[in-house]
Amino acid sequence: MKITWFAQSCIYITTAAGKNILCDPYSVEIGCKPPSLRSDIITVSHSHFDHSNVDAGIGDPLVIDSAGKFEYIGIEIQGIASYHDDAGGMKLGPNIIYRIYADNMAFVHLGDIGHVLTDEQEAALRPCDILALPVGGVYTVDIISARSIIERLNPGVVIPMHYKTPSNRTLVNGPAEFLKGFMDIVYIQYWEGDRRDIPGMTTIAMLKPMADD
Repeated sequence: MKITWFAQSCIYITTAAGKNILCDPYSVEIGCKPPSLRSDIITVSHSHFDHSNVDAGIGDPLVIDSAGKFEYIGIEIQGIASYHDDAGGMKLGPNIIYRIYADNMAFVHLGDIGHVLTDEQEAALRPCDILALPVGGVYTVDIISARSIIERLNPGVVIPMHYKTPSNRTLVNGPAEFLKGFMDIVYIQYWEGDRRDIPGMTTIAMLKPMADD
């Protein structure tokens, strides 16, 4: 599996079989060039412009934008209902978390989650090998809540997302505050590996924002 991050919450997954999953593609309004990527599946956590540009997917992808269980081209996806805020969606609306199972690994994309996990959500998301976590602290969970999610899911790899990069004009913070206190941090262009490459202790994988190229 190869995991690439473009900007905001846009992550592109390529499986060992060459299938492509595009998560939360953004539109040009965030300041970054939108991706244009061949996609078999697109997941959309919510309808805001910086997460729902399905035109970024080339081909005839299956678009998943709701809670439920899905299976397509050998990939299992579960959408779990959550909220974009800590007020039951009253401020910013709903959010869908996606647990994507491919290559014998579970990848969890939290979208713009705005609250700590409930016991039911935690149970649905475990086990979690790789976690894509918003860490910009604006419109999503704050730093304390983000760390709480890591503690509850205990992923081998955490991929920070939804934070400030040079081209991103949205009102999100940089990752520095979130990273304080973590010892195992790697800075890489993309994450690539299989089940054997999932570390036993949580590692923070800071991926290169491809949209800033």
